[in-house]
Amino acid sequence: GNNAGEASFTIIGTLPSGLTLNSDYSISVAPNTPKGDYNVEYKICENTNPTNCDSVISVITVTAGNLVANEDEIPSASASNASQTLGNIFTNDTKNGNPLVASDVNMNVTVADPKGYLTVSPDGSIVLAPNAPAGTYGLTYTICEKLNPANCSSNTVKVTVGLPAIDAVADAPTAINGNIGGTTVSLIANDKLNGNP
Repeated sequence: GNNAGEASFTIIGTLPSGLTLNSDYSISVAPNTPKGDYNVEYKICENTNPTNCDSVISVITVTAGNLVANEDEIPSASASNASQTLGNIFTNDTKNGNPLVASDVNMNVTVADPKGYLTVSPDGSIVLAPNAPAGTYGLTYTICEKLNPANCSSNTVKVTVGLPAIDAVADAPTAINGNIGGTTVSLIANDKLNGNP
C-alpha cells in the first residue's frame, strides 16, 4: 500500500466499476455511473506493527439524475387537412436543471389521447392528426433515464383546437340579362376557411 503518515492503506478486492481511488485517498465517481450504493472496503495497518490492522467498508452513494418532465400546453391550434407538428415535448424538460438531452432518456406515451388525434413521435414531436374537430386533446408521457431505467418523470400534453375561421364573403355578380340567361361567377370563390379558399 501507500505510505500515509504512520500507516499503510490497502483497498481490499477491486473497486466497483466507475469508482477511482485518488492519491489523497478520496474516491472519484465517473460521469454516467448508474445510481446505487457502492461498497469500498479498505484496510489500514500500522507501519511499526504491520499486523496491527483494521478494515472497514465505506458506502459511496451515487444518485440518479434529477429528471423533470414539464407540462406541454398548446392553447390555440387550428385543424388542418394534413398532420401537423405543434412542438416537441423535450424542449422544456430538464435533467439536473439543464435542458434534457433526448438521447439520455426513453420516452413512452403512458396514457394515449382517448380521441386518437394527438400523438407524440419517438423524437418527441407533438403531432396533431388531420381534420381534428375543435376541442381539447390530451395525453400523458413518461421519460426514463437510460442509465437508471427506474428514474422516471411524467407529465401531460394538452392541445386546444379552435373552431376553424370560416368567412363567407358577399358576392356582387354581374347582372344577367333575363332574356338570354347566363351563369354567375362561383359564389364561394372568395369565401375562406382558415384563410384558405
